[in-house]
Amino acid sequence: MILFVNQVHAIQMWIGDRVAMLLFLILAATLYGVIALFFLIFSTAELIDRGNSSNLRLLSAVVTSAVWPVTLIVMTAVVFGAQCAARLNFSTEPHKMRHVPAQEPNVIAMRRAD
Repeated sequence: MILFVNQVHAIQMWIGDRVAMLLFLILAATLYGVIALFFLIFSTAELIDRGNSSNLRLLSAVVTSAVWPVTLIVMTAVVFGAQCAARLNFSTEPHKMRHVPAQEPNVIAMRRAD
């Protein structure tokens, strides 16, 4: 009899763990779907607002919305890279050094008086 009670208890624990895992999976999938839906709504709204909507761009919005964590990581890296490049001020033209001779203060004052 004790063996049977222990088996029933083990089965109840096993079912309890499985139900908890199932509920967590449903909650996580729902949260993922809600965030993906927000990404899709904002992406398509921006495409339509700018007048850039086409079948290919709308398909791209659906795909990037479905894999929103990857999209978020990639776009964060792109923005961070653009900010770093802007700070370093990369340009294709070489910098031209202009030499301005130093002037004494009284010469500057006389020029302002004229």
